[in-house]
Amino acid sequence: ESSGLPVTKYTWFYDNEYKEDEDEVLKKIKNIGYPVMVKPARLGSSVGITVAHDEEELKESIEEAIEYDEKIVVEAMVKNLLEVDCAVLGNSENMECSLIGEMMTDNELLTFEDKYIGQGSKGGKNGAKNAGPKTGGVINTGGFKIPADIDEEIEEQIFKYSKEAFRALNLSGVTRFDFLVDKKAKKAYVNE
Repeated sequence: ESSGLPVTKYTWFYDNEYKEDEDEVLKKIKNIGYPVMVKPARLGSSVGITVAHDEEELKESIEEAIEYDEKIVVEAMVKNLLEVDCAVLGNSENMECSLIGEMMTDNELLTFEDKYIGQGSKGGKNGAKNAGPKTGGVINTGGFKIPADIDEEIEEQIFKYSKEAFRALNLSGVTRFDFLVDKKAKKAYVNE
């Protein structure tokens, strides 16, 4: 955010702050607007992440997130959500982006099950399909579709933001960045 990269509206707090002044925390979140994603701040793989559409669901979501971490992030839910990722290889002087991968899900957001369990050989949206003449060279396996089915404008945003984030964090080697994309507005946000 401090480097000018687009992020969704958000707030964060510690569990003790919520327990001491629930109303103040809820007021900050209300300013973001519903629906929101509630996340344990320092966990990965979508564990403990839920979507809240109103205050009642928000309170339940916060309690669940607190089970996993004492620091909680609450962010605006991106409309027309598509989750994609892009890897960057190199250093601050030379960077190369990978193809963009689209995360496949039938859920409101990408879940742990989508990422690690999927539907395997059962087929369906997350079923494995190998690249070849019948798939037009697209790989769709384990819940990922590579390259992502996005238009050129979004693709260029993601390549640009991936390189800018890589540089801003002074990274080297290979790093993957996740993005939340509003397909209708054609706007990509760096995911937390």
